[in-house]
Amino acid sequence: MLVERPFYAMEVEVKRDMDKVRELLLSIESGEEASIRTRYDAEDGHHLRLLQDAGFIDSDMDELPLQYAGGEESWLGLRLTWEGSNYLDQVRDSSRWGKIKKTIAEKGEPLTIATVKACATMLVKGVFG
Repeated sequence: MLVERPFYAMEVEVKRDMDKVRELLLSIESGEEASIRTRYDAEDGHHLRLLQDAGFIDSDMDELPLQYAGGEESWLGLRLTWEGSNYLDQVRDSSRWGKIKKTIAEKGEPLTIATVKACATMLVKGVFG
């Protein structure tokens, strides 16, 4: 008997994309979609799991993601946590986000949550310092 593995259990190689992280956080905050549905979209599903692991998003549901018939994965009732809201405040503005990415690249550092936060703090200190 052939058993189809659920979408979330499929082995998919997806690299973290901080632009995708920002895009998803903005979508969740804006309420564009009360639920973000990903049908065989490994990239969105992977990044939503990373956001959940980082403590940036939460849901009213007990377990995420919910699995539906036909392989559709649904992320219901998503909301930003305090930490997610703080991070998004640092990267919300497109010009600031561009400066952060450029500065980190010029320093030869990887684009991670930690380096983004550090660079954003540095930029704020430059404005207020």
